[in-house]
Amino acid sequence: MAAGRPTNLRAKTSSCVAHPTAPCADFPVARSLLGLEAMRSNLLIVEDHESGRLTMGEYFEAIGYSVTLARDVQEALDRIASGPFAIVITDLRLSPFSPAEGLDVVAAARARLPGAAILVVTAYANPEIVERARRLGADVVLHKPQSLDTLAELASSLVVRRAAG
Repeated sequence: MAAGRPTNLRAKTSSCVAHPTAPCADFPVARSLLGLEAMRSNLLIVEDHESGRLTMGEYFEAIGYSVTLARDVQEALDRIASGPFAIVITDLRLSPFSPAEGLDVVAAARARLPGAAILVVTAYANPEIVERARRLGADVVLHKPQSLDTLAELASSLVVRRAAG
């Protein structure tokens, strides 16, 4: 795994992260999810910074998601091609060499997973990038930092909305 700078995403400290065997009531979002479909969803997290990737993965597993992690665009494209995902959460900047590689993830996810909820989380958004992400199929573009509860609430509401039609 690639080492990276610390993430701006904030997670609550809880015993359920240490023991993620079942959905955890310690997290407010776990008590307020809009539907059980969201908690049972396959989730792809694409984040180049190891600490952020692992923190998000542990959090979403603790509240009941089946989580797959990818650290770069190629890994994300491989994961998208090999498995169904109801939710894709991707960072926009996945390497120091490209300011918007996450858009490639968005485009591939939308083409291969037309019903998936796609969230982009970034510290580098501007109106042009937000518009490009939406045109490529992102449902939501969020500025970092965001709480993990916020990400989970948005992801679950998008899954429920898409399942309803």
